[in-house]
Amino acid sequence: MSTPTFTPFVYADQKRKDGTYNIKIRIVFKRQNRKIATGIFAHPSELTRSLKPKDAVLKNKIQAEILRIQDAVSEISTFSLRQMDIAQLVEHITSRLADEGEFRLNFMEYWEDVVRRTKTGKPLANYLSALRSFRSFCGKDIHISDVTYNLLTGYEAYLVKTHGAKARAVSLYTSAVRYVFTQARLEFNDYDKNIMRIPHNPFERYRCPKQVKAAHRNIELELIQQMILRRAELEGRMRLAVDVYLISFALMGMNAPDLYDCKPAKNGIITYNRTKTRDRRDDGALHMVRIEPQAAGIIGEYSDRTGKKQFSFRHRYCKYTELSRAVNIGLKEYCEKYGLDKFTLYSARHSWATIARNQCGVDMGTIGKCLCHVSRTHVQEDTYVNFDWEEMWKANAKVLELFEWGN
Repeated sequence: MSTPTFTPFVYADQKRKDGTYNIKIRIVFKRQNRKIATGIFAHPSELTRSLKPKDAVLKNKIQAEILRIQDAVSEISTFSLRQMDIAQLVEHITSRLADEGEFRLNFMEYWEDVVRRTKTGKPLANYLSALRSFRSFCGKDIHISDVTYNLLTGYEAYLVKTHGAKARAVSLYTSAVRYVFTQARLEFNDYDKNIMRIPHNPFERYRCPKQVKAAHRNIELELIQQMILRRAELEGRMRLAVDVYLISFALMGMNAPDLYDCKPAKNGIITYNRTKTRDRRDDGALHMVRIEPQAAGIIGEYSDRTGKKQFSFRHRYCKYTELSRAVNIGLKEYCEKYGLDKFTLYSARHSWATIARNQCGVDMGTIGKCLCHVSRTHVQEDTYVNFDWEEMWKANAKVLELFEWGN
């Protein structure tokens, strides 16, 4: 039988403002490990260069904490321990220790643990940004009992003052606080046994502001035609920006993350999972776009010669956000050069949809599928009916046929 082991551990990047580190206990069980925070804090002088405890008094405190944990584990029968995974073991330990006194949870440190358990990608970046913002507002680490309605309304006012009332950060960051707080309640409260270590819930009263929908300008058909005709006379970043915009438009509004990362087309069809919604949809936001002959030339100019991806953008930019930034700066320069109102890459999706509807008469259901959106009214029927990709490709062909591509 696998026997759990317990060793002290310090995160090098978790130095507190007072210069101390929180001592955590690393639990290894069945080849998995988890860490739990303790109420022990160590000054750098009490640790070695590799952040191992060296001070005798500190070692005694840690050993006493480990003994408490071992006592909690000793209450579990051999049979029950065999059936447990590490998550269940940690839940038993934290439950047993919490019963010994007032429950205390450093909310910021717990937030950091949630971040470590979050998959890489946009959610991780959002949680990190929100944590930095919340820390800046609070000015210090706080316990979960300090997360109250008044604190949340104060934080919202701080975000509005810092970023503006319509800024996405107001909704995004307050929602991040709610998510972390909810995770803590789910982890430390035992609803079956009515053990409520975090009994209060300020989010029963406080409502996170709804995200203000950004206004994305639609580009008229004539302006897109001008971009096609002018691209040959453009250079540098401006040329790249116009080309990427046209490629996105020709691929039914494919976003920067997907342009950056999509795999090579097979039989003229690009298959990918839309980054923005793939984690929220049962089908992984699967999308298939046929490369129409009108846009094959411009798409071919940016082919990845290694054959690993469809486009070569990754050889110039280390991540998709850098590509998106360069394109939007280039589009701004283009608008200034030709005296146009500013627009961004994202407007390619809105422009495609508007032209498909108004100039080509494509129905809204097909447009939604072309943009890889989910219509809540069609969720049940789409469970049983496969998408007609040909229908979507024909809609895109109608849109692209409106333009003179000069191929």
